[in-house]
Amino acid sequence: MADPKKLTIEEKQMLLLDAQLERELLTLDRTKKESATYTDTEEDRQRKREQAQMQAKAVIDQQAAREKKCKHQAGVQPGNVMGKGVGGSCLSASRIGFSWMWLIQCVWCGMKNLTPHPGRKSGKPQEVKINGVRRLETASEVRERVQQYQEDLERHNELKEDALGTGLPPMVGPAWDFTDEDGSPVIPAMR
Repeated sequence: MADPKKLTIEEKQMLLLDAQLERELLTLDRTKKESATYTDTEEDRQRKREQAQMQAKAVIDQQAAREKKCKHQAGVQPGNVMGKGVGGSCLSASRIGFSWMWLIQCVWCGMKNLTPHPGRKSGKPQEVKINGVRRLETASEVRERVQQYQEDLERHNELKEDALGTGLPPMVGPAWDFTDEDGSPVIPAMR
């Protein structure tokens, strides 16, 4: 390179423009690489999301198959926990807090069954959100929802009857469920 003191102004400006052009080309090259990497990572993220969804569905399907196969009975053999046992029900019933809800659980298959929400038995169309669009249910959707509620309630009541029929008291409410002489719930005074 020539001595910078001996260069003309035009030559200095050309050198400066060449350096700026080189820097801009390097920046453009780096941006292209980062963009390609981002696109690859976005595709990887999408692939991972789809894989996670498939794995979650497989777990749900396995649990449903296990629940369907289980007899919910105590006294089964260690190598055959899904077989017919010699004891009574191995279901446990728990009342959720101060509510009307019950949780029925099986110790063998891990089944969990909650009392269906009574709002589902309403014959009135309810607002639903499908693909981000809010609308009222059609008459057939209302019938399906009410019918599904009835089936879920029947199943829940059968399980609850089995769980409560074991002779064990159900687990109910929190430890601060106090009552007065008349049996009305009260909250004790803080000291």
